[in-house]
Amino acid sequence: ALRESADQDIPVDVVVLDDSLDAAVRARIDVLARLHCWNVVRRRGRAGFKAGNLNAGLASLRGKYDAYLVCDSDVVLARDTARICAEALRDPRVAVAQAAPAASVGRSRFARYFGPLLATHLTVTRRGRAARGVTAFLGRGALVRATAIEEVGGFPEAVAEDLAMTVALRRRGWRIVDVDAGFTEDYPVD
Repeated sequence: ALRESADQDIPVDVVVLDDSLDAAVRARIDVLARLHCWNVVRRRGRAGFKAGNLNAGLASLRGKYDAYLVCDSDVVLARDTARICAEALRDPRVAVAQAAPAASVGRSRFARYFGPLLATHLTVTRRGRAARGVTAFLGRGALVRATAIEEVGGFPEAVAEDLAMTVALRRRGWRIVDVDAGFTEDYPVD
């Protein structure tokens, strides 16, 4: 997923925030990073869920980037996602440019049956939220402005960090916009 996502139609730096505990997984990530010139950032503990990992990684990168394209380990970005999201951040009031997710072809019967329902769910919820003027940060497949993250004190260290971040950004007057770009992700196997 990372190799495919890194192949964008504009130059991007890849930083892997590796929170794995398995030594074999860490070694595999290190080999891929050396092969592709990616940076790997690891933290000492695992507190704060996904948000804790993001905050630790972003703290080590502070001042180096204007924005971060946040992905989970199963996300595969479309080749134009970084460019389209960057265009949306030309508006200085936009904190997040959110691409649209789709489920990849499932590996289990459950995933193959329910995965396509993700598109229906997202179409309905995105349309409903847009009608009310609310766009949500989904926690992945989104370009997030560094100054906005800093202004709200980082990612809220909660299980639903995406919704908590949406609220924190909106309270500070930042905008979150849906963009016409996409990504796929795995659907749970059961």
